[in-house]
Amino acid sequence: MNVETLKENILADDICAEYSAQVAACINKKQLFDVALSRQGAQYVCEQVAKGSIITPQVIETLFSSFLNGQYVRRGEYSSAIYLKFKETIECNTDLLVLINCDVEVVLPPMVTATIFIVGCNRVKIESKQGVYVQCFGKQPDVLQGNIKRLKTKDDE
Repeated sequence: MNVETLKENILADDICAEYSAQVAACINKKQLFDVALSRQGAQYVCEQVAKGSIITPQVIETLFSSFLNGQYVRRGEYSSAIYLKFKETIECNTDLLVLINCDVEVVLPPMVTATIFIVGCNRVKIESKQGVYVQCFGKQPDVLQGNIKRLKTKDDE
């Protein structure tokens, strides 16, 4: 699959007009990845990965490997990053962190809080003095530990 095919598949899905317009305006990988790192985009990515539908871990790895695992952080009204198949400690300095098929420890520096979207992970340990907001998509990790302010699954909404 290439970026244009992925874009066409996303646009053919039942997505809101605002998100559809953002995707349609993308002309390169970075722009599409920036949309995926928006709060709405990250939620859509996680929903698709959980379903095994349009966006899969393999598609993300194939098309966006140079943007994953801390190599790229989206900056704007908030910061965000996606980690895929990561097995090391992550020092989270972003407002939104997306974990896909990871087995990780996430450490947040003092006075930092974040939202973490989790999909397809087996073990996630979170170290945070402030606490984090967590949303799981699909199956909850077998081990999820840490100072979690709110644990939601997509089914809770």
